[in-house]
Amino acid sequence: MRHLSTRLSFSQAASGSISGVFTPFFGAFLAYRGLSPDQIGLVLSLSLVLRAFSGPLSGIVADARNDRRAVMLFLYWVALTGFSALCLVGSPLLIALCAIPAYLAYGAATPLLESVSVRLAERYGFDYGRVRIWASTAFVVMNVVGGVFAKFFGLGVIAPLLAAGAAVAVLSTLMLPSPPSPAVD
Repeated sequence: MRHLSTRLSFSQAASGSISGVFTPFFGAFLAYRGLSPDQIGLVLSLSLVLRAFSGPLSGIVADARNDRRAVMLFLYWVALTGFSALCLVGSPLLIALCAIPAYLAYGAATPLLESVSVRLAERYGFDYGRVRIWASTAFVVMNVVGGVFAKFFGLGVIAPLLAAGAAVAVLSTLMLPSPPSPAVD
């Protein structure tokens, strides 16, 4: 099961890397892209309010399908698409229409990854903490890396960093095991 815990650690690190860039720098990125403080507040607060619904809804869908991996893949693809589109769009409305779904999708995928990690750790007897630490480590590393990149390349680098993190999250989720097939009587 060492191989499984390594794949989960990679997924946790990918997830943490997105947060590590988003949390400290996304508001500044929105200001850099020309959004007013009111518009930034609207984008971020609307994202948080809607996240209260998107997280539980994605959990319901994942439970109904009995496939957290497929739902996580869909959500990370949405995040990748939204964060990548932020590299191309310029108007405040288009920025909001890319940023909000990307953040909602990322925010909904994270608890699913936690659920998968906890369940597999319980099932296969590996230490969940040794897997989860990689999300925290990546968060801190990407705080520093994001700051260094923003200093040398400007705040425009934030969207590509988020897109890169989402791309790694897609890849790492593809590496996770598919759910077990239902028993056939």
